Amino acid sequence: MNLFHDLNVCVPPHARHSALHALAQLNFRLIAFNTVIPPSVEKLTQQHLPPPTPSHPSLTILNRITLTLHSPTQLQMLTSSILSSYHIIAVCPTSEKMLHHALQADIDIITTANQPRPPHIKRAHLHVALDKAIFFEISYAPALSDTPTRRTIIANASALAAAVPRQLLLSSAAANPIHLRGPHDVVNLAILFGVPHEYAHKALTSNAAAVLQHAHFRNNYHKGIVRITTNEQS
Repeated sequence: MNLFHDLNVCVPPHARHSALHALAQLNFRLIAFNTVIPPSVEKLTQQHLPPPTPSHPSLTILNRITLTLHSPTQLQMLTSSILSSYHIIAVCPTSEKMLHHALQADIDIITTANQPRPPHIKRAHLHVALDKAIFFEISYAPALSDTPTRRTIIANASALAAAVPRQLLLSSAAANPIHLRGPHDVVNLAILFGVPHEYAHKALTSNAAAVLQHAHFRNNYHKGIVRITTNEQS
């Protein structure tokens, strides 16, 4: 049975218990709390470590970080040791150049659909993303806030759905528990955004599971290198 995932829950720490209760009631089974690094940050420090994660008997709970990249001076964050404290690594590139750099890095998710002017995704970018099993994210909660944002997300999501329908990830990006929606409502919203029904369902289930598999392999691969290096040096 496919389990429903929300890999982008943006509620602040004080609202996490309420969000977990709502997500469990909505029939989600695996979620990730997202720490968004704003474009003003150029270097990750200890203050960017994930906050303590509450537990819930019905949910598997992970941590995610999203780096907003707009300048070459921020590229050092892609190799920061702070990233190892997170299960999932996402990047929000604000230009085509930053998108190129992001796709060369060891990441799991590219998120661009909520930007007023997202970077142009070329065929070469798509090939790299497919080869590296990097997924493109569409988040619905910002579209619930106001009409201009909704128009932006629908336009960007439609373009993504046409380009990479099989490589999409659906998430909430909800900053408030009241903006969370159940899986069937999310699928209907995705269809409104231009995502075919069969791909919309997969974007909440099997595609999200593929993101987690990719993240798990990435994390364990690097740990394996550390162990091998340590053994060889001892």
